[in-house]
Amino acid sequence: MRKRARFATHSGEHGQTIVLVALTIVTLLAMAALAIDVVTLYVAKGEVQRAADAAALVAAKAFIDSGVTSEPTNTSMQTLAQNMGTAGVNGILPQNKVAGIAPAVVGTPNFDFTSNPGNPQVTVTLTRTGLPIFFARIWRSAAATVTASAKAEAYNPSNSCGSAAPCAPERRSLQNRSFIPNWICLAPDV
Repeated sequence: MRKRARFATHSGEHGQTIVLVALTIVTLLAMAALAIDVVTLYVAKGEVQRAADAAALVAAKAFIDSGVTSEPTNTSMQTLAQNMGTAGVNGILPQNKVAGIAPAVVGTPNFDFTSNPGNPQVTVTLTRTGLPIFFARIWRSAAATVTASAKAEAYNPSNSCGSAAPCAPERRSLQNRSFIPNWICLAPDV
């Protein structure tokens, strides 16, 4: 007669492996979902920061285009620079979409003509609300918001104000044979 191998059966251990596998799968899916949402928000933050940088640079270019760097106390030039800067910021935002929608300016751009005369600064703060979060809706019902700020300065290298424009001679060589004098004037275009 053959002996049959008997396996010890423990009545309380049936199905334990399937429960552990199910818990592990749920945990891994939760971590993957959280990673996807975090990466989505990091990408959106980078896009909003790039849009804020571009908006601040456009507004700083308005300082130069308006001539306020050469006459920093002229209030009409300051107003012109603010109007040009605000229009530039509002014009560039539709070109810098974040998750398909342009970010919005928080308040208005902050123009500073007094802290460093001759070198005006602008600060632009942008926000993008209603960002899509895919899996974090389980813990949070509202959509995510990302905000970024950027500051730009129009630097006046001559650090002179007024109508006197500093000029400096520059000599350029033509094939190392002769020198032709050139004058570089740092005066604003009239």
